[in-house]
Amino acid sequence: MVNTGHPSRACKLCRKRRIKCDETKPGCLKCKKAQKQCPGYRDAFEIKLRDETQSTIRKAKAAAEVPQAKTDCTFGSLECTTLSSPSAVSPVLDWETTPVSESTNVDLSMIRSRSDTDLSSSTDSVNGSISPSFSGTRPWFESQSPLFEPSPVSPLLLGLQTPLDEQATCFFLSSFVLNQSPGNQNYNLFSFILRILGWGGINDTPFPMAFTAVCLAAFAGRPDARHLLQKSRIYYSTALLQLKEAIKDEARAKHDTSLATAILLSLYEGLACESDSMVGWSNHLDGAKALLRVRGKGVIKDSSAEGVEMFQLVRSMSIRQYMFGFVANPAPGECEWWGEHLIAPKSGHVALMLNMKATLIRAEADSLFASESKTADKVEKALELLGRAREIVVELGHWFDHCHPTWPKFVSGWAAEVTDDKLSKAPAFPGPIFAFPNIWVAGKHLNINASRIMLSAIVVRCLQWICSPSDHTQTDDYAEAMRVGVDEVANVVASVPYFVNWTGDKAATMPDFPCGTSTTPKAYSAVTALYPLLCTGLSVFATRRQKTWLCYQLNTMSETMGIKQAGFFAQLISQQQQS
Repeated sequence: MVNTGHPSRACKLCRKRRIKCDETKPGCLKCKKAQKQCPGYRDAFEIKLRDETQSTIRKAKAAAEVPQAKTDCTFGSLECTTLSSPSAVSPVLDWETTPVSESTNVDLSMIRSRSDTDLSSSTDSVNGSISPSFSGTRPWFESQSPLFEPSPVSPLLLGLQTPLDEQATCFFLSSFVLNQSPGNQNYNLFSFILRILGWGGINDTPFPMAFTAVCLAAFAGRPDARHLLQKSRIYYSTALLQLKEAIKDEARAKHDTSLATAILLSLYEGLACESDSMVGWSNHLDGAKALLRVRGKGVIKDSSAEGVEMFQLVRSMSIRQYMFGFVANPAPGECEWWGEHLIAPKSGHVALMLNMKATLIRAEADSLFASESKTADKVEKALELLGRAREIVVELGHWFDHCHPTWPKFVSGWAAEVTDDKLSKAPAFPGPIFAFPNIWVAGKHLNINASRIMLSAIVVRCLQWICSPSDHTQTDDYAEAMRVGVDEVANVVASVPYFVNWTGDKAATMPDFPCGTSTTPKAYSAVTALYPLLCTGLSVFATRRQKTWLCYQLNTMSETMGIKQAGFFAQLISQQQQS
């Protein structure tokens, strides 16, 4: 297709049929009128790279024939030196000897820094994106071979591409960073990053390296950018080394850039997800919590707006860490410490506290049933735990009825039934499709759904253990737990299309993204839904068809949004189905 100056944004089917598309979202009316399912639209990057005139292609061919320098290499605005050997790409870190290419056991007190890297950041005015620029030498990078090998991109496109670091930065900012504005109720997901990038003096902090690492890791999740993952590891490892140096000094340890770096390193583990373990993600999060603890009683009162945002983010991530057993036995005092700080609206804080109570009950259940022995004391404890689990399930249910008047979900459509062979490709599971007033409220709903699923499973587990060898399925408590669990699984499944296809709550929301368009689904929403979807997919209440469909949605998040952790979660659900 010839680019006349206005690249076609028609849906894929209308482009194939060579007819004018009305560009209606999520599916065009032309396809509906033709009784065909609209396959959707190309993303902004695809439009930008593939709509080329013949003359531009000829220019690209000529540019591709120009000999490339084989020594020093420039990666966009990132000036790079070279490495001595392939093994140097993943230098051994003394925390203690885990290669960077594997899930790193993160202990912030044990990082060894072996280099001093000169950092600086600059603002790129193109598309409103902010692109870090780094220069200087890295003593532990010594080699004759280029750091960045040629990427597997067609020579025809080499002369047309925006520098990859700028593409990666824009992709991350347009997918993950929703900047808050007056009246915007979306909270707690990386809006602090943009403001920190604009601060002076961050050249002496590990933050720029960590930011570049997550940008490259996010962009590497795209099918045509896999080669960037190896490059992201270099920035990731450098940020780890520099963070060690920063936290040696108490004042720097309390600085927002150190906490932000720990958060970004945790995010990196979720984006790259190169291991079958969540240890790296969990331990980076432990490091962020330790940095918050260092701030003492002034963790909220004496913190900047960015510090408060990061506190909220770490707190919500910690609840997920407890909920899914990454911390075997969270101390009750720790959960109480999180709950002491009321920041969000009252309804949101109530949901937070109820979810915390649910995680403590899960930890108690795991501890109680760790052994098969059955004593009178354990039976009494199981009965007490069963009663508390049922109470929290009821309280969580009341939250839906008594939350803020503008927060309830609503039915936005209805998905028709499909056969098993077409289920994995269905954009929505058969049944109702839910929508929400905004993505932050949607996340609260999904977390409540997940907590009720988890607690209902604990009720079933307690009944099975207490009643054994009798049939626990004949009790009223079992019937009620099954009803709640099945209903909540259905609620989560009906909510998934909102999260997978979310491009902004309304037109006024989109300017809050630093760059990008409102036609591309945002990874911001996928990160919000990720752990509730894992909880639902692993649940005993989910049917085979629901699990199959959830796996497809998680893989979609992994492939199109660059969140490799989502693909790992899909594998966990599939493996459970096969066992």
